[in-house]
Amino acid sequence: MRRDHQGGRDQAAVACVTVRHLGSGRRIDEGSSSGRRLVRSAGVRRARPRLGTGLARGQADHHGGAVSAGTGARSGRPAGRRQAQRGARPDRCGRQPQRRQRHHRVERGRARGAGRWSNAVARAAPDGYTLLAATAGTHVTAVHLMKSLPYDPMKDFTPLMAAVEPATCLVVNSSLPVNSVQELIAYAKANPGKMSYGSSGVGSVFHMMGELFNQTAGVTIAHVPYRGVAPAMQDLIGGHIPMVFISVSNAMAGVRQGSVKMLAVLEPTRYAKLPQVPSMSEIIPAFRKPSSWFGFFGPAKMPPDIVARLGTEMRKAINEPDVRAKLEASDFAVIGDTPEQFAALLKDGIDRYGEIIKAAGIPPQ
Repeated sequence: MRRDHQGGRDQAAVACVTVRHLGSGRRIDEGSSSGRRLVRSAGVRRARPRLGTGLARGQADHHGGAVSAGTGARSGRPAGRRQAQRGARPDRCGRQPQRRQRHHRVERGRARGAGRWSNAVARAAPDGYTLLAATAGTHVTAVHLMKSLPYDPMKDFTPLMAAVEPATCLVVNSSLPVNSVQELIAYAKANPGKMSYGSSGVGSVFHMMGELFNQTAGVTIAHVPYRGVAPAMQDLIGGHIPMVFISVSNAMAGVRQGSVKMLAVLEPTRYAKLPQVPSMSEIIPAFRKPSSWFGFFGPAKMPPDIVARLGTEMRKAINEPDVRAKLEASDFAVIGDTPEQFAALLKDGIDRYGEIIKAAGIPPQ
């Protein structure tokens, strides 16, 4: 991004939220699709893009009003000019735009182009005007799953803030004769070779969680990759696959309808909104899910004063009551950590996901 953002394939939401606090022209590049969901969850209105060059730089200094919020696709003319033409409108949280947020641009990228946009930000000037909204998929698992990753997540970026983490869970078809993780494990052992689980794709966080479940529960359940969470959930409801690892937000409609059963959340502790659902770690202590954060990066070698300013203002933005409420309503847990804590979280994820991938024997592509 440029002080402008995306995620798990939806990272850009938080980026745009933060823009109004940063005070000058920023562009946020969404390396994947999760950032866009995050932006919508936070109630931020994004400028409508028009055709143009992919990674154009914003034309404002650190004291001006131009803010460019990028998601990794096509650039558009500053939103502030259009707002001036048709009158300022409140965002989805009901806030009137402030002077510092009047110009912003989001460069939007598709999940398949996440590496390209991450690489573009890694090569950008470290002036605090071009930032990246990224996920664990672009900066953690990709290290182990791609033979020729065009950037080094540890060396080519400056961590700014891990923004949020989606609540995740294990759900099964309602017709499966199990009502707990313990019963599921017993059923899988009694029916070897007959069980499978769906995920949003090879190398996704949910694929990794399925492999971690196999390793820690002592079962062998086959992986069925889908092109996204929606088709996986549809096949689960339709009875074509018996179980899926998925985000809570994507599972709740099926849970409410009674078509699927949620057996556990995957985070280390119970989810406050679903206190009756156990954590997988309660049942299988060895199951320790690494964080599946959505976060913000700048290019490497950013000046310490800019890093401190961006980190401080981002944490202010994401912890505003209205923003936090919007994110939590969409089943995101707010992290809002410091650059130092984010750097440690990044390294921990690379190490722990690496262990899961190695144990599963998944080769890099």
